[in-house]
Amino acid sequence: MELIGPTSEATDKDEEIITRRVELFEAYKDFLDQQHYAEKFDSRSNLHSSVLEEFLYYL
Repeated sequence: MELIGPTSEATDKDEEIITRRVELFEAYKDFLDQQHYAEKFDSRSNLHSSVLEEFLYYL
């Protein structure tokens, strides 16, 4: 939430902000991929497909 941007006007920080958000997304996905969480969901669950949907707002 503290990462602000990019906005409609390009800045020097845009690439850094996007890179950081992708890193946070990957960390979140890795957290959910841990076996003790992943084994609680079967192939019909939407856990992994919803991860990107949840994070899309921030990306």
